[in-house]
Parts: sequence; C-alpha cells; structure tokens
Amino acid sequence: EAEKAELDYQSKQRLHDEVHLLSDTLAWLVEVPAKLDVLVAQRKFDAAVALVEEAEALLRSDRQIDQQVANTSLRRELSACVERLLHLLTRQLQNPILSKNEIRATIAFMLRLGRSDEAKNIFLSTRSRHIEREIRKLAFQGDIRQYVDDVARLVFASLVSTCDDFAHSFDNDQMLSGFVVWVVQELERFGIIFSRQVFGTDDFELIGRCIGIVQRHC
Repeated sequence: EAEKAELDYQSKQRLHDEVHLLSDTLAWLVEVPAKLDVLVAQRKFDAAVALVEEAEALLRSDRQIDQQVANTSLRRELSACVERLLHLLTRQLQNPILSKNEIRATIAFMLRLGRSDEAKNIFLSTRSRHIEREIRKLAFQGDIRQYVDDVARLVFASLVSTCDDFAHSFDNDQMLSGFVVWVVQELERFGIIFSRQVFGTDDFELIGRCIGIVQRHC
C-alpha cells in the first residue's frame, strides 16, 4: 500500500511538473483523469461523457493550454480514460438484451464522443447476430409453410424494430446509406433461407403459398 501510494504521488507530481503552470484551469485538468476513472467505474456514463466534453471544449477554446498539455502524460492519460469509457460503451451496445432506452442512450453517448460510425456498425452487427441466433432457435419440423411463416415474422419484425431504433438514434442522413446496406444484406440472408426451404420442391401451389406468407409479413 505504501509503495502504491508513493507511485501515485510521484505520478501526480510528474503531471504537475510537466505542465508547470499552477493555474486553476490546469489544476482542474490534472484532476480530470482520476475523476473520469471514478465515473467510469461507477458506470455513470452521462456524467463521464459530460466531463470529457467539458475538458475537450476547454482545450479547444484555449490554444495556450492545449499546447502546454499536448505532449504531456496528462494528455495521454485523458486519451486513455476516454478509450476505457468507449470500450465499456461498446461492450454495452453489444449486449443483445438492452432495452430500447438503453440502446438509444448508449448510442447517444458514443455520438457525443465523436464515434458515430463505430456506434452504427456495432449496433447493426449486434442486430444481425441477434437475428441469426433467433432463427437458429426455430426448428424445422417438416411443415415448410409454418417454418417460412416463423422465419419471415422474425426477420421482418426485427427489421422494423431496428429501423425504429436507428431513426431515433441517428439523425444524420449520411448514416442512412449504411442502414440501407444492412437491410439489403439481411434480406439476402432471408432469401437464402427461403430458397433452400421452398424452391427444393416441385409443389408449385406450396411455393405460391410460401411467397404469399412472405408478402403478408413485408
């Protein structure tokens, strides 16, 4: 404990020596990494993101201070803390059982940290894995029409739900193209499943009924 305390003291002292300006602003910045680590550990993401925004805004608004901390361990510690925060947000967004509010809040945090593309990709890839996992749970028991109905219901309900969450989470039109690409990919995967189950038969009446089932779910 004594050795750890000594190392902590030396680390803080080194930060102060590198910055070598005891202004209130710099003194506040020196404390940001420790405060951020506490907030991240407590999973107080809103407060943690707000603290990052405040620190970054301060550095952008004061060029002199920004230059003073640019190549110091303070800047490196700040960057490391932000990466740890983003890592936790990323893992949370990959959780398939998050509620709609939790999904949208997590995406909002990542957008505020300037990681919109990463948030979009993680959100959509997580949905793809969820759809694939749920389809695997649908056991085919010989009734093609029932299986097609079950899979179509699952896939198209998931597409609608994902569209709703995406629209509420990403308000940048440039993100829309990525979502459209994702939808096309999911429909192609559904088409493969449909073709494998339906077009292997010569029963054209059955094929027509299966197509009608899909159309009802579209």
